[in-house]
Amino acid sequence: MSPLNASSINSFPEVPGYRIVEQIHRGSRTSVYRAVQHHSQRLVILKALHSSYPTFSELIQFRNQYAITQNLDVPGIVQPLDLEPIGNSYALIMEDCGSISLQQYCQQQQLSLGDVLNIALQLTSILHN
Repeated sequence: MSPLNASSINSFPEVPGYRIVEQIHRGSRTSVYRAVQHHSQRLVILKALHSSYPTFSELIQFRNQYAITQNLDVPGIVQPLDLEPIGNSYALIMEDCGSISLQQYCQQQQLSLGDVLNIALQLTSILHN
């Protein structure tokens, strides 16, 4: 299996220096994982492209995502820690603050109108910055 081949939802990519703990999200082109960084034992979020041979455009988009978020000092935006080369691709390493996705939260608890409005205000505040 290639380092970023995540064709099965239960198979995790091999990322040197990290141990994948769980898959948090699987999109059409990327997957997001919770992982432990070996040397520091720190929990991190790892985002990896599915393709073992991504297009040039996909690689540029991934590098741009890292570069843009690296320079954002906005509360509510997860800070990137590193962009690791993995085979022919990259893994974006981000801080893990222990949060869960909004989708997972909504599966566990019904949101009231007040909750929805509060989340909407937080999102607009983050995007405004």
